[in-house]
Amino acid sequence: MRSLSPTVVITPATTDLAVAEQWLDRYTGSGIDGVVVKDRDMRYERGARVMRKVKLERTLDCVVAGFRWDLQRPVIASLLLGVYGNNEHDQGHDTLFHVGVVSSFRRDLRVELVDVLARHVTRLEDHPWARGFALEGGPMGRLKGSAGRWTPDMERDWVPVAPELVCEVAYDQVDGHRLRHPARWRRWRPDRSPESCRVEQLDHEAGAPAVVLARS
Repeated sequence: MRSLSPTVVITPATTDLAVAEQWLDRYTGSGIDGVVVKDRDMRYERGARVMRKVKLERTLDCVVAGFRWDLQRPVIASLLLGVYGNNEHDQGHDTLFHVGVVSSFRRDLRVELVDVLARHVTRLEDHPWARGFALEGGPMGRLKGSAGRWTPDMERDWVPVAPELVCEVAYDQVDGHRLRHPARWRRWRPDRSPESCRVEQLDHEAGAPAVVLARS
């Protein structure tokens, strides 16, 4: 008889803080981004936020390769983020991969970014993404916050920026080498070269079943 994978997996639980900390540090990726803290006898309550998820903040150094304007005001809405990696389809040369966007800024920073990025705007023909980005696969279209694919036959809703600026962002979950949600701004990284921002930063151990920390 052929063995089948189980369709129901019991979520592990512990009252040992040290064990929970190990889970929090170990199980990343595959949609798992933290542990849930709850009272021992608490049941799920529909529509109520009575449980608390504890997550580690992970950071990523990225190349700023473009931006999108706010649709309501002349300020920056989001930055398009890239990291370099080896592309087996491009004779082993480094490729700037689009990994997501950062859209969490202070209001005054959205204004400041206009002047900063204006000095780095470039022609699409001179940009690494002149032929498109996320061509290796992934979400199609323009999913909010995702590294959605863009090709020249689509309307261009982003402004190309020469890949010269490096920033640090915080993120939670990744799908492969793409940020699942919009990242959160942390700071500029003038001490980093764009070429040093590598895709290997997103390499994590494969995830495991979600974990629950039961609070006694």
